[in-house]
Amino acid sequence: MTKNKSTFIIRALGIIGSLMGLYLWKDYLPQHQGDNIKVWLDILRIEHLIFLYIPSMIALVASIFYKPYLMVLAFLLSLPLTRFLGVNGFIDTFPLVYYPLICYLISFFLMIIFKK
Repeated sequence: MTKNKSTFIIRALGIIGSLMGLYLWKDYLPQHQGDNIKVWLDILRIEHLIFLYIPSMIALVASIFYKPYLMVLAFLLSLPLTRFLGVNGFIDTFPLVYYPLICYLISFFLMIIFKK
């Protein structure tokens, strides 16, 4: 595999993983119709911001600037909440919350293997 092709694949995996993480975070944004105080308290919890949005942005920066240490940081930050959200139904189906983690991890390993 050529260097440009491997770099493109690595960056694409990181960007796709970060966009999936941002999509998951979008599900916790409030709806404008029918909201009540309980819904807002559940939605505006800080751990969703810390463990879904920030790692997605870190992974996006890491994939654009080709920084493996930022990619592993994004993986480690998103791991606790992903384990919490994806605990149910792991045997039946592969939960959507694990896909960004897989993209982060594969992108990190490929960054290590195919150094610039």
